[in-house]
Amino acid sequence: MTLADLNAAWQRMRTAFIGRSGFDENVPAELASRFTQTLAGWDIWYAEAGPLSDVLGSADPEVLGWLKRYRDLELDGRRAGVKLPLFQETAGEMIPSFGEVGAALVAIGALVAGAWWLKRKNRR
Repeated sequence: MTLADLNAAWQRMRTAFIGRSGFDENVPAELASRFTQTLAGWDIWYAEAGPLSDVLGSADPEVLGWLKRYRDLELDGRRAGVKLPLFQETAGEMIPSFGEVGAALVAIGALVAGAWWLKRKNRR
């Protein structure tokens, strides 16, 4: 996924939510307002994003944050009955968060320590 891909997804969502003119409301007013504010933030960030964010794609934490905002709005739009083209899950979204990895490492460490302790205890 490139930033251009994500930007294209944001623009498709804009058309689905508020039309090309920006004055149609195909979603409830609260959702249209929230979307418009979030899109304005995306447009500013996208205009200033550096090449490293494009290279890293969804592995970049900032890009991942914008993807989360996109996914949240996408879900709300689908609940409101808007038909959106599916934006495939990205590689960065498939990587577990550090918290999940950290918890897994702690669990593995505990198992290894427990096995070591049992082995040592049985030697006596």
